[in-house]
Amino acid sequence: MGGRKWVFKPEALAAKRVELGISQKDMAKLLQASSLSAYKWETGKANPRAAQLERIHDVLNLGKRKALALLAEAQ
Repeated sequence: MGGRKWVFKPEALAAKRVELGISQKDMAKLLQASSLSAYKWETGKANPRAAQLERIHDVLNLGKRKALALLAEAQ
């Protein structure tokens, strides 16, 4: 993540899910988290911990093709 601190924004996670055209369940798979956790992060009801923030950051940087390929692998 470099020297600059990246700040988690719930709406960025929700927007990314819409951009990728995937369900909350699939987003949870990409984040390696439960559907409930993904829902809580997306709605701002909970804040992810450091290790989860790193995965969220990685997922937010995925392109649609790569995200769909990762989900296909996970099936």
